[in-house]
Amino acid sequence: MVKRIIRSGISMDTKNFSVNSVDELLLKCSRAKIESSARNQIQSLLVDNRLDWNEVLRKARAQWVAPSLYYNLQQWGLAKLIPPKIEQDFKKIYLTNAARNATIFYHLSRLLKHFQENHIPVVVLKGAALAAAVYPLPSLRMMGDVDLLLKEADLALVDSFLLDLGYIPQAQDKWQEEKIHHIYLSPNNLLGLEVHWALSSANIPATIDVIKMWQRAGPLQVEDAEALTLSPEDLIQHLCIHALPHHNFYSSIQLRNVYDLWAIIDKYGSDKVDWDYLVEGCRQYRTGIFVYLALRKLDESGEFPFLKEILKKFEPTVSEYKLSYLLENESFLNLDNLTDPIVEAVFELLREKGIIPRIKYLIKKAFPPSAILVQYYNLYNLSPSSKWIYLYYFLRPFILFGKHRRRLNLSSLQSLSRIGKLKAEITKN
Repeated sequence: MVKRIIRSGISMDTKNFSVNSVDELLLKCSRAKIESSARNQIQSLLVDNRLDWNEVLRKARAQWVAPSLYYNLQQWGLAKLIPPKIEQDFKKIYLTNAARNATIFYHLSRLLKHFQENHIPVVVLKGAALAAAVYPLPSLRMMGDVDLLLKEADLALVDSFLLDLGYIPQAQDKWQEEKIHHIYLSPNNLLGLEVHWALSSANIPATIDVIKMWQRAGPLQVEDAEALTLSPEDLIQHLCIHALPHHNFYSSIQLRNVYDLWAIIDKYGSDKVDWDYLVEGCRQYRTGIFVYLALRKLDESGEFPFLKEILKKFEPTVSEYKLSYLLENESFLNLDNLTDPIVEAVFELLREKGIIPRIKYLIKKAFPPSAILVQYYNLYNLSPSSKWIYLYYFLRPFILFGKHRRRLNLSSLQSLSRIGKLKAEITKN
């Protein structure tokens, strides 16, 4: 029976979703291992004259899956069906990412050896861990900065030898306020490094058991260096947790996350993933909606029959259904890699109890401490105590208006407000 929820003028059919040919192609090509029947379906899509190849390229690039898409089509002997100009663009993206990842892993392996020499355990997180341990080739996973998890007791030593190696600490504004991680940039600007000691933030009401994650971590090889990686369940969980505070929900259902989940299942096998442990973690950290949305997209491919039973364990709440509907149907949000500070501001505002705390929050948000203002606007030639800082306090409302003026219309603000309220409802204690 199809479950349908209608509330506050929002309706959502949780079973029947229309998928256009571009999205269908991107989804079906997300798995490196496919059956011959799936290959035939993909071939049919490729020869479909209605397929907009410029849109395929745009969306694959925006969703950070272009290297995997191109590689898989090459492996299946189907890349020849791509229009020559588009095929060259895909090839360029693939080779560029391969070269970039090789450079990142070279510098990362050297860094990990320093950790080994100093007997400091380190867990490689997110993109670098997935590229090294889960994807068939490191060149298939696009990534930004490298994220590392260390024990808090080792932070002083790590900071010392990172500085000795020429790494430069970066401005951290809200991350510094929340004490989540330290950010460094290598002296040649080729490697951005985020050093974590916790995996929680102000946006997650639960305390994440990092000790348990350390206990479940397994070995990871990065070129000739050794490190640790999260267990398959914790790897999935962390991908979802990361999406909540950093990307305001919608990036949690990006194709890159779907590709990641598929690669994890292909690597470890569905029977090796402790789904019950993962479900319990999702309930504790209130991240079930993200796992649900990604697994639902995998289920649409028809490649994993067991997922239908797994999806029942992640059955979302009414508010989560409403939220997923908004994220999939609000036209002004249909921009790839969109992060929206207004959603974050509404969410944080609603977490405050009472009028006075909310007014204080708004004042703090609009007029942060001078040290933070220096970082926001790169005023490093000024001291936080300089009188010139007050000029930027005067200019800040105009700067904020100029930055967000395109979305300062009633319809957009109402939609953003609804998402913020739903986010607050889902994550409340």
